[in-house]
Amino acid sequence: MWGLQNVQALGAAPPLTTAAPSVSRMLNAASYAPLTSPGTWMTVFGSNLIPAGTPARTWMPSEIVNGHLPTQLDNVSVLVNGTPAYVYYISSSQIDVQTPDGTTRGYVPVEVDTPQGKAYSTVNVSDVSPALFTVGALNGDQLVAAVALDGAYIADPTVVPGSRGAKPGETIEIYGTGFGTTTPPSPAGTLLNPAPLSNAATVTIGSTSITPEFSGIVSPGLYQLNIQIPASLTVGDYSILVRVAGMQTQPNVIIPVGGN
Repeated sequence: MWGLQNVQALGAAPPLTTAAPSVSRMLNAASYAPLTSPGTWMTVFGSNLIPAGTPARTWMPSEIVNGHLPTQLDNVSVLVNGTPAYVYYISSSQIDVQTPDGTTRGYVPVEVDTPQGKAYSTVNVSDVSPALFTVGALNGDQLVAAVALDGAYIADPTVVPGSRGAKPGETIEIYGTGFGTTTPPSPAGTLLNPAPLSNAATVTIGSTSITPEFSGIVSPGLYQLNIQIPASLTVGDYSILVRVAGMQTQPNVIIPVGGN
């Protein structure tokens, strides 16, 4: 009688094997520094993080249920110190997640679960891990993600077509992640209303320090600071830093002023 035991003898192809996932780095999604904090966007870099042939994708609106962000996409999930993170994007080499609340500080274990296996790493967790989002490189520096109140993108037009430099005296918005708690609280993994930071933030442009007109969270893991460009600034590219709770954003981030 012919049965399953005869299939291999007939020369049938062996079962397909799937490469196991591996993790190489766990970094802040804005600065690529090896540091995260509760509610911060974090990027997991590795290989074979989704099965071969599975398309890369972000979450779909239908996967946000009752205001709660998804903790897995296509059976790919990330645990930070045993707690599910909130998954925004998956690909074979990158997963973007929001670090969950309540995470122990210091180095904690991270587990990446995929249909083809598990991968393990660690990440350093702090109370805050402030970082500015950027939109591209200019002469070795990174241009801060910024928008004017009239809707214009603030950048260099050779990097971001149609953008312009900030005007001295005008108010613009800059964006980042990892700036810490708000009042009222803004739980990770949920759709939320804008809320101001619990800790005061200071912005330094060049050598001039200013207090933001607003600094707070505006969507999950995304912080916005409304700042007035000092009227004394002349045309040029200026370094920009944000300080909050004793820590500051990454170096080598610039904002162009005037000239466009």
